[in-house]
Amino acid sequence: MSAYIVNVADIDYLVYAALHYGYGQSGYVYYGNWGVTLDTADWLGAALLKQNVAMAEYRFLPVSTLDPAAYRYRPDGLPPLVPVKVLVTISRYEYQFCKYPTWERSAAHDFCTQLRTAAIRQLPGYHEAQTWSVERPDHPRREM
Repeated sequence: MSAYIVNVADIDYLVYAALHYGYGQSGYVYYGNWGVTLDTADWLGAALLKQNVAMAEYRFLPVSTLDPAAYRYRPDGLPPLVPVKVLVTISRYEYQFCKYPTWERSAAHDFCTQLRTAAIRQLPGYHEAQTWSVERPDHPRREM
């Protein structure tokens, strides 16, 4: 497996999705203790990129001259927000951390988990299908 530093546009898309799916709706998507807002967008993108660079350097020594602190959120020119594309972008970002020892305890991991949940809730038909249990319309409820 190779270490890969994701495209900055991928980071922009994750930030864009977090702003759209969390901010102003049912609540924030968080990175650590920080809710994602336009005021924290640059900081969030830099943190996601920093984590990605740290992973790559953990596996393969210094691999990039990219400075995560120089990141600035740029939503212009991004593709439309589509839940499945958000889910794929999250998966591509997370895939880079499969052998990183502290990934599952990181704020980036928690952020991805929250954003995935928010994106799933945006899938067409999700709210119509959401029920507390599955019922058979032609059979009464069966208890064990």
